[in-house]
Amino acid sequence: MSGQELTLWTARVAVACYFTRIVVDLTGGNRQRANSIARWTWTIGLAIYLAHVVCAFHYYHSWSHQAAWDHTANVSREKVGLDWGGGLFFNYAFTAIWIADVIGWWMIENYQNQSRLRYWIVQFVFAFMMINASVVFGPSEWRVVGAAALGLLLLLVWWRPPSGPRQIHGNT
Repeated sequence: MSGQELTLWTARVAVACYFTRIVVDLTGGNRQRANSIARWTWTIGLAIYLAHVVCAFHYYHSWSHQAAWDHTANVSREKVGLDWGGGLFFNYAFTAIWIADVIGWWMIENYQNQSRLRYWIVQFVFAFMMINASVVFGPSEWRVVGAAALGLLLLLVWWRPPSGPRQIHGNT
């Protein structure tokens, strides 16, 4: 597998882990089992996403922040007409949020049950980043998959609107 393919597939699998985690959150079933599946999916998704970041910096940017900035600016110009590489900082923030969320989930008892606001902020950030990565900035063949996944998630939310992590996770 080439470096380009590895970079693309690690991104795709990370998005699939995000999607799977949300589906588990929305369809749950046995709360303890759903919580375990969601946490492991979230953790594995992070590991795969970090592999994607490593691949992108290694195969595309030669470990250069400036090269990543320039690439982001070029892609942003092509896709949305904005010649700006600052979107790279959104990726850095996204990475930090995912790492912090996984650490919190493993280190703090009842972490997912503590703050509905934090839960929904994290989900909003992830949805925004995943939609942009898949639908807006992704390859054209991936846009259909991303749009279909988004449609399915919206249907699930409509069908069974979640009220937050207290009812999605935990034992209460």
